[in-house]
Amino acid sequence: MAKANVTKEQWLDEGLKCFGRHGLKGLNVEDMAKKLGSSKAGFYWYFKSRDEYINALFNFWHEKETNAAIALSRGEANPIDKLEALFQAPAKIKIYRDVLFQIRNLASSRKSFRNLLESIENQRIKYVSDIFAELGYPKSKAIRLGQFLYCYYLGWYERIKDKKITQDEMHKQFQLVSSLLNIRGGR
Repeated sequence: MAKANVTKEQWLDEGLKCFGRHGLKGLNVEDMAKKLGSSKAGFYWYFKSRDEYINALFNFWHEKETNAAIALSRGEANPIDKLEALFQAPAKIKIYRDVLFQIRNLASSRKSFRNLLESIENQRIKYVSDIFAELGYPKSKAIRLGQFLYCYYLGWYERIKDKKITQDEMHKQFQLVSSLLNIRGGR
């Protein structure tokens, strides 16, 4: 088999863009190969099957978005700075537009996507809830606040996803949420 002229990461990056726009039907190997200036053989250099590719695609997405945002946040010493780092993450890491939306659509009819969605969202909410617990909130309230903040973020992101996300805008959103939840002033 000839060596591919496109990297594995380029295939995954292109796949997430296509999936965000068109769902699973957007993951057409031939179309992606054309966009990348490669051949189908280049795809099969890295992936034995479409199913293997789809699994790799969502692992890549999880690493590039969820794990990258959490890693940025964990780099901060105090809980408030960790929360703000989460708000800043979309301005600092690559966000694949509408991937979560497409996963949510597929989750209604496919168990594997339902499990993926549940796993990702549980990880995200748990991380935020743990930060609220670090701030001294009782566990049950920390969980509710984590759920609230995650839902708030999803709604806010849906409204601005077509705009350039700036650190200044993210800081303003964090200030708004901090004020509403009174997290700068304690419980």
